[in-house]
Amino acid sequence: MDFKKKFSEYSNTELLKIIDNPDDYQTEAYEIAKTIFASRQLNVEEKELPKKNLHFCKSIKMLKTKRKKI
Repeated sequence: MDFKKKFSEYSNTELLKIIDNPDDYQTEAYEIAKTIFASRQLNVEEKELPKKNLHFCKSIKMLKTKRKKI
């Protein structure tokens, strides 16, 4: 699979999802995601926004899981 081509179209949040979960991905995919994210030369605010989005998505997923259990 051509990870570089595929991941170049990913949003910053999608790339961070890979970077934050390296055990869920092939080493090559993880490394390419890191390289692409770094090459985007984002400022501090632009780097924080995807992290906040990712945290928000995880929180929503957790709440939905808890809701199903109830």
